[in-house]
Amino acid sequence: MTKITPRRALLVLLPLALPITAAFAEDPVPPAPAPAAPATADLSIPDVVVHAEKREEKAQDAPISITAATAEALTNNAVHDSLTLSQAIPGLQAETTSGSTNPRYRIRGIGTNDFSANMIPAVGVSEDDVFLDAGSAQGVPIYDLNHVEVLRGPQGTLQGKNTTAGTINYYNNRPTPKFEAYSKTTVGDQGRRGEEAAISGPLVEDKVLGRFSFTDQGYGGQYRDFFRNKSVGEQRYWDMRGQLECLPTDDLNVLLKVHTGNNRTEVPLRHVGLLPGGLDAQGYAQPPGSNILANNGSGDSSNRRSGISLTTNYHLQSDWTLTDIFAYETNKFSIFSDDDASPAPLNYEEKIGGGSNVFSNEIRFASPDSNPVRFIGGLYYLNNETNSYSQQPLYSPVNFGVDGNAYDFNIITRDVAAFSSVAVDLTDRLTLTVGGRLTNEKRSASGEAWSYITNSASPLDASNRNLTYINTSTGSYIAPATGLAIAGPALSSSGVHDSEDLTLKYKFTPDDSVYVRYARGFRTGNYNTYVATASDFALYDPETLTDYEAGIKTLLWNGRLQLNLRANRSRRVKRRRTPAVRRAAGLLRSGHRPITRAVATSISRSQAAASRSARAGSRAAASPNEARSPDRSQNATPITGPGDDGPASRRTN
Repeated sequence: MTKITPRRALLVLLPLALPITAAFAEDPVPPAPAPAAPATADLSIPDVVVHAEKREEKAQDAPISITAATAEALTNNAVHDSLTLSQAIPGLQAETTSGSTNPRYRIRGIGTNDFSANMIPAVGVSEDDVFLDAGSAQGVPIYDLNHVEVLRGPQGTLQGKNTTAGTINYYNNRPTPKFEAYSKTTVGDQGRRGEEAAISGPLVEDKVLGRFSFTDQGYGGQYRDFFRNKSVGEQRYWDMRGQLECLPTDDLNVLLKVHTGNNRTEVPLRHVGLLPGGLDAQGYAQPPGSNILANNGSGDSSNRRSGISLTTNYHLQSDWTLTDIFAYETNKFSIFSDDDASPAPLNYEEKIGGGSNVFSNEIRFASPDSNPVRFIGGLYYLNNETNSYSQQPLYSPVNFGVDGNAYDFNIITRDVAAFSSVAVDLTDRLTLTVGGRLTNEKRSASGEAWSYITNSASPLDASNRNLTYINTSTGSYIAPATGLAIAGPALSSSGVHDSEDLTLKYKFTPDDSVYVRYARGFRTGNYNTYVATASDFALYDPETLTDYEAGIKTLLWNGRLQLNLRANRSRRVKRRRTPAVRRAAGLLRSGHRPITRAVATSISRSQAAASRSARAGSRAAASPNEARSPDRSQNATPITGPGDDGPASRRTN
């Protein structure tokens, strides 16, 4: 029998005594506080601050069709370079013949097929408000990014020329007043590896801030070349960026940015022969399998880009802001292609390349954002010097399949533009915005094209000429097929082009608005330098696009559902070619030289193009990111102006 001590009895009875004691106490003991409820997670869609109208505003408030994506959103959509950006942006298409080194964008189906060094895109690209005028410099590496904005429709007023389809604007992370750093390492299958890092913080407290970012990314080949017994399709790029931000006074901010990098992508080609049984003219057929190749030559592209920019913002005593953006951008790129995409002993190949040096300066004034009438306007200057060259063994217009073809052209473009945009609050809810831009552009061309005797030991050596069929310095243009002189294009051109827009926006609530927008922009004319005969060297006129758009933007379900709807109709006035090009196109359409191969410029490669198709058969690219675009396929298409999308002059989306 267990003995119960007084202490043990007290411990047993104490729980029973406490309620009784509390019941008879004069001052009742308050109950213990309930545990705090867990904080409710914020499920609303986060706001992204954008610069679509050169002012900071929420993307949902901007009266324009825009998609803004943060760096986190891009990562969640497996976006790792400029080519895969389309995975996160509705309505944006990216295609390529050279991997991510030289992407070509389309918005609302409008873009370009050109892949030469002096390509003129329909989608403009800017990085930290520096417009990348050279189309071959649009392969912007994505790292240490704050956000990206994709604007649809003509953006000529504030963004400038070559934005008829829209713009892609990248904004990188800037230096921070407090120290921060990060590093990310990526490892995956098929040789995926990557490193990204950044460090930021004050160098002189409250006066000088700095940031340095770096990325090095690589991917192994996902295709198997059984002829060479190796994996192909590798990509490797690196890039670094340094920023120095100075704050000498409360009203003055100066940001210096320097960047450099290199992108190299292996671009294997798949053979898709046109003859019965999938054969080409040399009797070769592609082995079965979507990732199976058999090439006796490599295909690769590279692009090295560097630049420096100086952005100055000064807040005047009147609360107006003066902004000056000076920039210099340079790039060099090349594409080497085993065109026959087969192990055939007669190896058709070509090297296409070039580079650009672009100086630009923009100065603008902006009134305070709080004013009922808001103004932004200024001046813009640009000087672009672009070189475009090629060596093509066996593609001679004199004796195709024996000798080679080469060209080397320089294009110089100078722009001076004035622009302004005024927004007026007609009521507390209704806002009218009117903008316009005038651009004076001058363009000139010089260079040569020639046939050369191919040296089998060094097939890209084009020094041993047997016919120079284009020489702009002497004004000589010779048709290789006949040996007769023909007329060439004007070697310089100039003109004044206008862009304008008008927008009316009505806000029902702070989260709900409707807008209507009219916009008109232009894509500049240019010289076609991807030539195989004298008539291919041609000057084509600018094109204009007029767009009418209406949209509604709303937030539902306490901000958890964003519903944006828009409808637009576009009318595009197509480019016209010079008479020499129209004559060449007429001959091709009439069957004089049947087209079996559509080249990227969409201007005829005429005799060489037809012969190449017969010799090599059809082939298409097998890019690590996307199949080779139709512009380099062997399918027959109508001849249109350089970079045109097709014969229609009206487009509705």
